Amino acid sequence: MLVLIVALIAITVVCVTVGERFGLPYPILMLLSAIALTFIPGVAVPQIDPELILQLFLPPLLFATARNTSWSVFRKRWHLLLSLAVVLTALSALVTATTVWWLVPTVTFPLALLIGAVVAPPDPVAVDAVSGSARIPRQLMMLLQSEGLFNDAVAIVLFQTSLAALQAGDTSIPPSVAVDFLVAAIGAIVVGFVVGFIYRALDRLTNNVPAQVIVSFATPFAAYLLAEHFHASGVIAVVVTALETNRRTRVEDGETRIARGNFWEVANLLITGIAFGLIGLQMREVFKGQPVFGADGIVRYVPVAAGVVAALFIVRFVFVFVLGLFATKQPLRSLAAGATLLTWSGMRGLATLALALAVPALQSAGGEIDQRRLVLVVAASVIFVSLVPTGLSLPWLSRRLTPESATDVRREIAVIIRDSQAASLRAVQDEFPGDKFNTDLRKILQRRFQTLREELSVASLISGHEEEPRAYFDDPSSKTPLLKQKHVDRMITVALDAAREEVLRARNNIDVDPALADRVLQILDQRMMVVRRRDR
Repeated sequence: MLVLIVALIAITVVCVTVGERFGLPYPILMLLSAIALTFIPGVAVPQIDPELILQLFLPPLLFATARNTSWSVFRKRWHLLLSLAVVLTALSALVTATTVWWLVPTVTFPLALLIGAVVAPPDPVAVDAVSGSARIPRQLMMLLQSEGLFNDAVAIVLFQTSLAALQAGDTSIPPSVAVDFLVAAIGAIVVGFVVGFIYRALDRLTNNVPAQVIVSFATPFAAYLLAEHFHASGVIAVVVTALETNRRTRVEDGETRIARGNFWEVANLLITGIAFGLIGLQMREVFKGQPVFGADGIVRYVPVAAGVVAALFIVRFVFVFVLGLFATKQPLRSLAAGATLLTWSGMRGLATLALALAVPALQSAGGEIDQRRLVLVVAASVIFVSLVPTGLSLPWLSRRLTPESATDVRREIAVIIRDSQAASLRAVQDEFPGDKFNTDLRKILQRRFQTLREELSVASLISGHEEEPRAYFDDPSSKTPLLKQKHVDRMITVALDAAREEVLRARNNIDVDPALADRVLQILDQRMMVVRRRDR
């Protein structure tokens, strides 16, 4: 097992390199590489507990994704997110169940709904890892990420209810499923706030940055396991914890924010690569040793799988398009383009695989259909179709349907920088009244913010890359006396603290994209570290 994990890590590095060079999503390359790996003689595919898959991979990946959003996003778009994450997920499960029921009359409704619950939720890990490289417009990407943070909770409740009814031999689903979801959600919200409070308390106990990073890594697991222990939704608990911890970040936590950001960037890459590798390995295992043709061949399940895939695409497009008609005032052409892109980005992944593998061996329906094999084949087909052809064509489709314009990005960045600069100027004037803040010092401060605007170019923000931090508060061309330099350093420290506080306030603003605010905050934190290193 250890050798396989090391191999998957090595393959992840190769896939990331190839993906960056050719503009391909590395998770898809990882999936295909893992499938190919199973054809090599002597490669043993590990048998993994499905519950362990969710516990090991889902909490950190959900936490990493939720770090890029904020409560303000949910306050502004709560009706859209509730519709996509709850209503659309439940509707997708019901439409899938109806499709399976129609194509395979011998199955019971609980089995059909169980299949629907398995394939209904677009996976937030897949959406973030694959769609992020396609340059999808920010507003659509925020909807996709936010939807994926909660829909797993709906699918898991439907799955557990359907499985219990199936094992009990019932032919219907109890109407209490909605109440079960509501209770699980309320309990998860309580757990999320409690774990968030404990997180902040532990974070304040130590100034050791590595220890604070460890607390950050352990937090999503604690939230998930605690919620599951009380029969609440571990998915919602992790998301609420992430949102709450981001909301409570402080100005003085700059060094910790940078360390945590770097850690989660590496951890997200590593865990995502291993997760998609395991998906590829398990997908190959689904079909391995099974007859293709004949009375018991896999080919008999192909019409069902094809029908489910088509039903999922159709119901998602129709629902998003109709929702757009009522929620926005966009022209029909723009609505159709956005609905197509959101439908094409509805990728299934880790959650669908884990739920499918969690289905136990069941008696055949009417002696004709192997129920577990039906679930596995349909789930594997949906994962492959929703990931590979759609993921590879998504960049091209995004460019054709909704070409991204940098105008809005520039405007929002300009507003964030303008407000932070005004806050800095006010703070410096209050700290250095009278002659202590003269014309020369004002020019120095303005020159530093001009440098900030240059470093926060739209290209660097979109690509996520930037040059090495320069000596942001040094002026090599000047012969500043030591006494004056200390005075300038003090002024810059006050200015940076005020600017960071303003960005943190803006991050919780309902009209500000948290991802853009985080990029501005990251560079301000780096500049503060430069000043502190010189003072030591």
